[in-house]
Amino acid sequence: MSDFFVTGPFEVPVTTERKSRFVEKTGLNEFWSQAGISQKRGGYVFAMRTGRGILPWYVGKTGRQVFRAECFTDNKLLRYNQCLVRAGRPVMFFVVLKASRGRANLNSIRLLERFLIQVAHVRNPRIKNVQVICNDRWGIDGVLLSDRVRPSKSAQTFKQMIGL
Repeated sequence: MSDFFVTGPFEVPVTTERKSRFVEKTGLNEFWSQAGISQKRGGYVFAMRTGRGILPWYVGKTGRQVFRAECFTDNKLLRYNQCLVRAGRPVMFFVVLKASRGRANLNSIRLLERFLIQVAHVRNPRIKNVQVICNDRWGIDGVLLSDRVRPSKSAQTFKQMIGL
């Protein structure tokens, strides 16, 4: 079993030009030195911090590459920049695979990404990476994939017990 730890949120540097905001590759050196995990592997979540909290917009993973090589590729920047038309400040969370001997467990990282996408999709149905979203039509009232606005006392206790 692989173990992960979470670090973040780290504010993503943004350039403002003609009333538009962009995430660019320039200026990321300070971001990576602040994060301190540029050479690690795992999953990551790009999100927007607003007055109501933090909303996930993109979930990714590193496989054979490390965070620094994977998180700000051109296709990722395109997705992030689409989110910047909304109000808020962009942030990044990292779910880092703990160091161990040998090769990184790529299967665990893949499963982590699928799980994070499912959970992020519940929070934000407009998430940018929909290709892995499971369209199973089931849920647990008040716990997961629920239409219920106010969970029952049992659902709240179950949710807390299970760690959601």
